[in-house]
Amino acid sequence: MPNKHLNRRDSRRGHRSEFLSLLIKLSLVLAVVAGLAIAGAAYYYRQLAQSYDIHKVEQVQHKAKLVDRHGIPLIGNTNNTRLVSNPDELPQHLLDALTAREDQSFYEHPGVDLLGLARATLRNVKDLSFTQGASTISMQLARNTYDIRAKSIHRKLLEIALTLRIEEQYTKKEILLFYLNKIYFGSGCYGINAAAHKYFNKPASQLDLAESATLVGIVRGPHLYSPLRNPVGAVEQRNQVIDRMLNESMINASTADAEKSKPLGLAKDGQKKRAMIAFTNGYAIQAIDRELPSILRDNAITSGELTIHSSLDLAILDRCDQDIQSLIEQSKLPDLQAACVVLDNNTGAIRSIIGGINADTSEFNRAIDGRMDLGAAFYPFIYTIALEHGKHPILGKPQLTSKQLNTDACIELTKHLGLGTSINKRDFFSGSLTASPLQFASALATLSNDGQLAKPFTIDSISYSDHSKGYEHTPQLNEVLQAGTAKQSLKLLRKKKKRSDFSITTHAFGGRALWSFGSNESITFVLWVGYDKARSVKPRDPLLKQMQSISRSWIRDFIVHE
Repeated sequence: MPNKHLNRRDSRRGHRSEFLSLLIKLSLVLAVVAGLAIAGAAYYYRQLAQSYDIHKVEQVQHKAKLVDRHGIPLIGNTNNTRLVSNPDELPQHLLDALTAREDQSFYEHPGVDLLGLARATLRNVKDLSFTQGASTISMQLARNTYDIRAKSIHRKLLEIALTLRIEEQYTKKEILLFYLNKIYFGSGCYGINAAAHKYFNKPASQLDLAESATLVGIVRGPHLYSPLRNPVGAVEQRNQVIDRMLNESMINASTADAEKSKPLGLAKDGQKKRAMIAFTNGYAIQAIDRELPSILRDNAITSGELTIHSSLDLAILDRCDQDIQSLIEQSKLPDLQAACVVLDNNTGAIRSIIGGINADTSEFNRAIDGRMDLGAAFYPFIYTIALEHGKHPILGKPQLTSKQLNTDACIELTKHLGLGTSINKRDFFSGSLTASPLQFASALATLSNDGQLAKPFTIDSISYSDHSKGYEHTPQLNEVLQAGTAKQSLKLLRKKKKRSDFSITTHAFGGRALWSFGSNESITFVLWVGYDKARSVKPRDPLLKQMQSISRSWIRDFIVHE
């Protein structure tokens, strides 16, 4: 009698064998289909890449064009030190520093790091995002050249296809050359030669190892790690690059220690060449440069030929610079500095910003970063605070007016106006507050804007080469005063009832600085003159009269029509 259990077992084995055979066949079919799909996709993207002009890789254009509110360029095209025409002009330690920092397997891979790309892909699938890119130097060159900015599978495959085509067309050294000629190094410098001249007053061919490492360290954060703005951060980044070079056996330990012990060695102020940034708008460009990174990040603008439409008005900017230079020259006071801000009352748009008398010899932007004693310049706000709290200001007697007021409530309102964060309660009404000219102008503009505090800005919009908008500014307003208070304050400040403007020129305590400020129906301006290290401004009277004259002319001439 047959064994039923054996029959069942044989039957199960037969079913398993059929299932495995079917599974293998299905797998082979799927593999063939996948292979055909991959081959088809590869052919499609290769053909698509062929439609792009490969010679565009060699072309060097400004990464971003800066224009004022009327479309007038803020950066000239006079810089003739930006291009390096031959890769042999670049020192080998510069190329080593770049590959050690950005792409250690640059000379081994065909333009795409497959292992890195696989890891990034798995991470993106896991996170359901496109945050990981595994971009090689060649891929960054392709992305920057052909304006590939969208984070999608299609864009990534196109980027890879263009990268492979670039690798087929050019040598590795040429790719490094094109990359270094295109990227931004901060302070208005596009390209390695412009950066070498700006920071070290020499061509790229003469850079030593430490200088090369410094410039490579800037690449990941041109604003954040600029040696002019953040020398400590620049040294840290330089040393990280040198450590990478050591790890890659490009240099030995003694060389690494010697290079890291060097000072930054920036060009002395008197030796710096002006390169791309015009004398009159250096501080304005700096202000844009500070605002730009967060906008690019928040709006996912990563590459492409951009036009940055600023809020600046070049005519106003130039006029402010001319007046300040004349003022300083006529004073004949050594080391005297000046700063000014011109704001649009309603939006907070910065029409002019000057942070010192020479952007080449002093990078410190006093208009933004300075903290100056307000002194008597704060007195108009004491009257405003009194009105806001239902009190009657006693004109010409701010101290007497302040005796009606609750100090804590006044301090709170002052902070809402953006004036002072750490305030000495005891000396509050004596005008001991400190503020930057920009903060002071912003607070003052609320009086002409019905009590609305508008956040200052320098970038109005950003557009791509096809004129599509990557960013457009929306005014940020915050009501800090009642509209009635603002209007009543303006009436108190105007010397003639029928006029719609006012200007005041006064001094900080002890004559350490002079302030001139005012407003018309269009703009609010602030002009500060003083010293970086506190000391009296003498003689004071001639300067006061000159500043009064400048203020009256600005009130008359700076009418901005939208």
